[in-house]
Amino acid sequence: MQMRSIVQCTALLIPTVLLICVDSVQASPEPLFGSPVGGVRLGLSLEPEHPVLPSDLSLSVTLHNTTNQIKTLPASLCGQITWLAYTQIAIRSNGGKLYRVPLRSMIDTADLHQHGPLLLQPHQKLEAKLSFIDIGQQYPQPDGEVPLSALLTQTRQIELWAELSMEHSRTISSQVTRRSFGLKPIEKPISASCAAQLVTSHYLTCLLNRAGTPYCWGETDPGAGPEELSYPRALRWLAQSATSIGFGNGRLCAVTTDRDVLCLSEASEGVSSRKLTNPHRITGLPSGLSRIVSGTADQCVLTDAGALWCWGRMPQTIPPGDVLSAWRAQPMPGLGQDVVEVVFGWQHACARKRSGEVLCWGDNKVGQLGSGTPDASETPKAVIGIGGEVKKIVAGNLFSCALRTDGKLFCWGKNEYGALGKYSAPAQLTATERTDLGTDLRDLFAGHDQLCVLRKEGQLQCLGTVAASESVLSTQTPVTLDGIPPDVAEVTIGPRDACARTSQGALWCWGQTLRAMTKPDEKKPPDGPQRVTGLSSVQSVHIGPGFWCAATQAGSVSCWGDGSGGQLGKGRIMMSAKPLRLDIPCDK
Repeated sequence: MQMRSIVQCTALLIPTVLLICVDSVQASPEPLFGSPVGGVRLGLSLEPEHPVLPSDLSLSVTLHNTTNQIKTLPASLCGQITWLAYTQIAIRSNGGKLYRVPLRSMIDTADLHQHGPLLLQPHQKLEAKLSFIDIGQQYPQPDGEVPLSALLTQTRQIELWAELSMEHSRTISSQVTRRSFGLKPIEKPISASCAAQLVTSHYLTCLLNRAGTPYCWGETDPGAGPEELSYPRALRWLAQSATSIGFGNGRLCAVTTDRDVLCLSEASEGVSSRKLTNPHRITGLPSGLSRIVSGTADQCVLTDAGALWCWGRMPQTIPPGDVLSAWRAQPMPGLGQDVVEVVFGWQHACARKRSGEVLCWGDNKVGQLGSGTPDASETPKAVIGIGGEVKKIVAGNLFSCALRTDGKLFCWGKNEYGALGKYSAPAQLTATERTDLGTDLRDLFAGHDQLCVLRKEGQLQCLGTVAASESVLSTQTPVTLDGIPPDVAEVTIGPRDACARTSQGALWCWGQTLRAMTKPDEKKPPDGPQRVTGLSSVQSVHIGPGFWCAATQAGSVSCWGDGSGGQLGKGRIMMSAKPLRLDIPCDK
């Protein structure tokens, strides 16, 4: 660029760059200066020393005149064009492609402002500070095949240095500095069993092993080649560093070893376990995080004290959109501490406090909040009409229910597919007692459009989309599921199927999938609940659309059902009516 006496300067500035002109700079850490060129040197410093993500880094670039003389550098500066216009950051990721990112771009369009060279007073230092997020958002120069921001979601180590380049002058460079990214590994196993936690989201399943590593499978893209077919893969951003995981709204979030929350979202080119790569840090959280609780719309974390913090749905928590950006959590107003249970519907959620009080928030078009009005609220509202202490709450897509300590059942919301019985109104705005299911209930379960109760004598009764027989897919009248032992410990309800797990670890399932998988020349399975053979000592089961995955107390994981999208984790497209055991490491 030739120097002109008067020009107009238009620049694209990085918003968070701070330009400081000082006689002495007290930097922490000290900049790593390169060799001086004509008595002028350039330095680069990074902090923190041990970042988890590239977005955690902040950079400081320092230009230093080391001599006792005024130094004139052949730049062409004006009020808007500073020395940053000639400075760039060189970035090499994982020892591969090199990117050079300018700290400022400019266009001269008219003769309005005077230009002049860069003058450095004796021993003067100029410093610019910026966030690595801003660098990641810049296009590489020249443009590369892969945007730098996308590359940084996959990197574990980078090399960086700063360069000051001016026409007819030698390039001044800082020393090379390096950073590795990642969480600290867990110090001891997080569970006695190999399988610490099993979670499912639509067609995707993840197992958190006792070493703190999530392994995920499912969501194979249509037309995928053999090398892309789904089998359990470790999520390297969270390897040996997660203590609790949960799915919600296309993201897998984890409480990590640094007692923070890190989320991995789906990459833009597809939706599969091998593309759960884009990392986001959840900011604004308090200390003492316990476990992830999440649903379709909400993602939350409970603290050790029982406070609930959420992100992802409320407008103020939506990130700016860059893959390196942070999300900000908010405490759920009005809940305080001592939250002991949280359940999620399609677009609403409810919490139970230790006192037995129940509060709900979210969408409320059909009375999902039980607040007496159809008005939505992001502030938890007390449910009206329960009239006693509650020991358990459940939620379906558009309804919620509460079981009181005296065994009485109360429900509110929309009576979709008969889940709330034939005597319920289409939309119940307050909690109403369900006497048709008895008044001495032992336990309560719900999910999607099905509601189940365990009676005191051990009978399991369900209504809604029970699909217990080929002729009846939904019912407003409670159906007794015969054959299931009375010691039911848990009922898991998916979109098409459901399972009851006994206290001895036996698994009994019913629903549509196995009948739908039967070939025309094959005998269809009998109606009603059927015991799942080949499994014993089941610890938990999770049900997706047409498939099941179960973890045993011994730590093994098996999946069965529709595997047309890699849901069974066997590395091939297949269907199986019998559980197929997966090979997942326990200790790495």
